[in-house]
Amino acid sequence: MLSLYSQLTAYQKMRREHRTQMGDRLSQLYQEIQDQLETLQQQEELAINAEEEALRQFRAFVGADARCLLSTPELAAYAKSISVESFCKQPNSPYSVHFDLDPEKWLLRDLPAPIQILECTLSWEDVDDDKEFPKTYWLYWLSVKIGSYQQRFYIPTANEISDIPATYRSMPLTSQYYDCCRKLKLDAKALQIHEAQVGRVTQELSCLLIAVGSLFTPNRQAEHFCYPRPQ
Repeated sequence: MLSLYSQLTAYQKMRREHRTQMGDRLSQLYQEIQDQLETLQQQEELAINAEEEALRQFRAFVGADARCLLSTPELAAYAKSISVESFCKQPNSPYSVHFDLDPEKWLLRDLPAPIQILECTLSWEDVDDDKEFPKTYWLYWLSVKIGSYQQRFYIPTANEISDIPATYRSMPLTSQYYDCCRKLKLDAKALQIHEAQVGRVTQELSCLLIAVGSLFTPNRQAEHFCYPRPQ
């Protein structure tokens, strides 16, 4: 009969061999994933550069007066999706969508001054407090000018909890829209509209600005890749 010592020795040897074998295979798998991801990032960077070059050809045109997008099917699709996914259907609620689903019928079209986009800049912010894990927020800064009205604010597009896998989460366009609605502080006098129209113009302008932000900010999928994907 084998002694306890010999049994323990054989068992510990088996464990060491298992750890070594799996450790080597996992290290190889990790390196393969890193190599593939690096290749994808390089390929995506070329695609992003091509997108940015194409964007430069009409960005100034959109920036001069974003209302040029009112007749595009893309903006109509944004308006429809925001209406369908709105948080509330109560007619008197600020969270209920009041704008027409056809952007060509919006009040924005009749504003006497153009809707100028002075800035649309990608950025990020690391937040670390005592209440939760550190987070990274991706966002873009918008600066909009309409006549004597001007405002600068940011719209978050995604967040990620540091050191916790698969926590990257993109902000839906509907969430970005409501965030924009909350931050816009329109002045009826500066825009030369009636006070009663401020709410509707705020919603129309929010939808338009989110469309501009989505258009002007390239989506870097490889940079934010994680596995498993968050639900």
